[in-house]
Amino acid sequence: MRTGSTVGLALLVLCAGGPATAAEGLYDASYGNEGRLIHSDFGALSATVRSVVLSDGYVVLAGTLRSTGQLVVTRLRPDGTRDINFGTTGLGYTVLPLVAGGEFVRGIAVRSNGRIVVDLVVWPKVFDVDRLGPGEGTSRTECWTLDPATGTTAVDVLTDLPIEFPRIDERLTGTAHRLGYAVQVGSPGSIHMPLHRIDVERGSVETLDLGPSWAFGEVVFVPRDGAASESEGWLVGYATDREAGRSDLVVVAADDVAAGPVARVHLPVRVPDGFHGNWLPDGG
Repeated sequence: MRTGSTVGLALLVLCAGGPATAAEGLYDASYGNEGRLIHSDFGALSATVRSVVLSDGYVVLAGTLRSTGQLVVTRLRPDGTRDINFGTTGLGYTVLPLVAGGEFVRGIAVRSNGRIVVDLVVWPKVFDVDRLGPGEGTSRTECWTLDPATGTTAVDVLTDLPIEFPRIDERLTGTAHRLGYAVQVGSPGSIHMPLHRIDVERGSVETLDLGPSWAFGEVVFVPRDGAASESEGWLVGYATDREAGRSDLVVVAADDVAAGPVARVHLPVRVPDGFHGNWLPDGG
């Protein structure tokens, strides 16, 4: 289902530690053109692109078309060229029908049967009136199961809570996960943003609310040394008292979010709102 003519804004793919050429974690300059490839005929993609590298070296990517908010999924061969056998277009990618006004891809995994599972926060509309959004309407979190063989999509609602900035245990990127952590967002200008732990298998939600004037930023999951479970670790992030104008660095036990912080560092100044941080262990 091709949506239109070629446009110039490209999908840039970088490779670090390719399947057979570079050591893990090192930049692989043999991939594509000096370690990068540009595919320019998907349409104008937003910055929200997620990818998973399969055991055979193939790469599956999912992103949002900036012009329509539709989801586009493609598969690349180990050398970076598009796998034209993927999808239903004969061009190596699939554009899914528009379900809502805007979707942001937050996670992607490939099942053993070849189906692709994408978790995403869906908004009825984004950046239409509120250019500093998303903040138009109310978001909800959905799970889309894509079947490349049939070109069909099954949609399940994970939670109707209006959330943003979801995170998982990053060790599980590209594989199945049970737990997600996200911040509740209210109407534009709202200062109250509690933290949620969402169990997508059980359908349960655990909440940490620091008070009506406190707002969490996006948290990062930090696993305990040698931890096997995605709940064995801590959530680390900033929380701000929007009325008092002060911030804390907050550490929360991932397996008992509602119990409150296990540590709080009171900072001498307010930390500006931010998101999309990452945790790198020593020597990582």
